[in-house]
Amino acid sequence: MDSEIRESLLKLGLSDYEAKTMLALMRKCSGTMREISRESGIPYQKIYQVCEGLEEKGLVKVIHGRPKRVKLIDPETSLRIYREKLVENIDRYISVVMRSWKEVKSKEADRSVHVRGNRAVMRLIKKIHRSIK
Repeated sequence: MDSEIRESLLKLGLSDYEAKTMLALMRKCSGTMREISRESGIPYQKIYQVCEGLEEKGLVKVIHGRPKRVKLIDPETSLRIYREKLVENIDRYISVVMRSWKEVKSKEADRSVHVRGNRAVMRLIKKIHRSIK
C-alpha cells in the first residue's frame, strides 16, 4: 500500500524525499523533525528543507519552536488545493506557449497566404494593391 501511495505522490510532482516524508506523516500525523526523519528514512540534515518544500506546496504545516515540529494537513483538503495550484500553473504555462505561438503564426501569415478560387485571388490582389497606394 505504501509503495502505491508513494508512486502516486511522485506522479503528483513530489520529490522522492517529499513522498517518503508524506508517508511518514500519514502514519504519525505529526512529530518533531527528528521523529519524522527517523520514520521516513530521510537524513536529519535534509528533513528541514523537505518539510519546507511540502509546506510551500500546502501539504504540511511546520510549527516553529524547540523542537521544530511538522504536522500533516488533512490530505483530502491539502491535495485538492495542491491540485488547483498545479492546474493554475499548467494553464499559465499553456497561455504563455499559446501567446508565443500566435505571434509566430501572425508573422507567418505575413509571409504567405493561401487563397482558393478566382474571386478570392482577385479580392486579395485588390487588397494588396490598395495597401501599396
